[in-house]
Amino acid sequence: MRNFMITIASISEENTITFERHIIQNDTFPSKSYITNVVNRGGPEQVRGEVISIVEISDQDVIDYEGVE
Repeated sequence: MRNFMITIASISEENTITFERHIIQNDTFPSKSYITNVVNRGGPEQVRGEVISIVEISDQDVIDYEGVE
């Protein structure tokens, strides 16, 4: 299983930029439909974001990011 970190940027009505990171595990690079579902998961009230980065990360990176051993 491979690990991927997706970073999404969005701007609120108050012009505040927000970055979200999602770690997913998948056998292959995430599909466009999967990424669209991650971006749109909050429903119509959520500010829409743009995917700015998708990177493959190691198992150790996941442990370090989540702070779990």
